[in-house]
Amino acid sequence: MTHFSVSQRNSKVEQFERHLIEALPEHIGQFIDGEPTVFHETHSDHMHLDIFMWEPTAQRPIWTMVTAGLSAHPMKVPAGAEYYERAELVLTLPGDWPSVSEIQRMPDSRAKRFSWPILVMKQLARMTYLYDTWLGYGHSTRARRTIHQTYPKSEFSGLLIEQVLSMPPDATTFMVEGHTVHCLGLYALYPAELQFILETPHGGAHEMMHRFENANVHEGIFPGRPAIA
Repeated sequence: MTHFSVSQRNSKVEQFERHLIEALPEHIGQFIDGEPTVFHETHSDHMHLDIFMWEPTAQRPIWTMVTAGLSAHPMKVPAGAEYYERAELVLTLPGDWPSVSEIQRMPDSRAKRFSWPILVMKQLARMTYLYDTWLGYGHSTRARRTIHQTYPKSEFSGLLIEQVLSMPPDATTFMVEGHTVHCLGLYALYPAELQFILETPHGGAHEMMHRFENANVHEGIFPGRPAIA
């Protein structure tokens, strides 16, 4: 069952979205210098989804992207996990990654190499809404049907959803209209890493996250990093 219906666009949802757009940059801005660029959707389905992007700085030499809109629709979490029903996604990129305006000026064949992270963030954020499901710590997703198929012109074949490590713990939750919103980090996975998670019966995602921490790898997409599996 999905909730892709006009009934989901109501004054309560729209009010939450307005407050979210104010609260998110104010909160994250305590931990990242500079003003973010906001990529507003000009045409949305009944779930409106924007992305806030902070440029690299001397203190934080990476791009930081955070979705805004997923948390306006509580996820269908398991019983007893209602505290985690509202979330937004966090993804970082290397400091030398082209800006969105630069990507837009590229030929399509080259742009695909750099545009896929934003598209994947949006697809993943909408998945919970369209399929009446949820995203939480330890979940993983694959780029395509098989483990070894990758994102466009990429070496990565999946994403692990885990804690945000590039910012202090205080940055990973904030309040909107009395509700706690959790920031979930997205970790790009090589095929061998995704295979390890999927083929380890108990705790594969937990073990992979432990390895990321030990290797000082935080959430994001970093082409060329050493494989950890």
